Amino acid sequence: MTDIMDVRGLTFYHNDKKRWLKKPEIFQLGPVSLTVKRGETIAIIGENRAGKSLLAKLLVGAIPADAGEIVLNSHKYLAKYNKQETQKKRTHDIRMILQHSSESMNPAIPVGKILDEPLRLNTSLTETQRKALIEETLTKVGLLREHYYFYRHMLSDGQQQRVSLARAIMLKPKVLVADEPFAALDPSIRSQTVNLIL
Repeated sequence: MTDIMDVRGLTFYHNDKKRWLKKPEIFQLGPVSLTVKRGETIAIIGENRAGKSLLAKLLVGAIPADAGEIVLNSHKYLAKYNKQETQKKRTHDIRMILQHSSESMNPAIPVGKILDEPLRLNTSLTETQRKALIEETLTKVGLLREHYYFYRHMLSDGQQQRVSLARAIMLKPKVLVADEPFAALDPSIRSQTVNLIL
């Protein structure tokens, strides 16, 4: 199998000296180096506050790293330099399923509009094509086409997690980073969700 992603020396350093009446907080993650082959699944395990969620956010570029690089299909992403066009390509290539899907869904916007945003920003599809793709993806993750018009409060925790999964896979990313994607799911639908991700 060929390497699809090569992470080299990814490092994050946090030094918060200005904490009133508290000890300064110093935290370093890394340097982290790992290689992911096409079709391979890697699990990062550790204690609470060990930096697992932080590493996931560093990989997708949600938080800038202080050093290191990510090579994805021979395209190099440097940690310190986040040009807009590079960030856009990285957003397309590496997608994330968040741990708390409800927090990533705006309660005032219907599911269809939430899923439309990454397509509108990262593709040249027309509105009709985007709507068709959204409805197709909703059915792939076990939801109904009608969920396009639902708001967050109308969905169960498991359905919200499926919307998060739909948002992650819709752009057909090369790498999918999942931060405890099954936390809100019943045991009965976890295996189905695992199959969707794989």
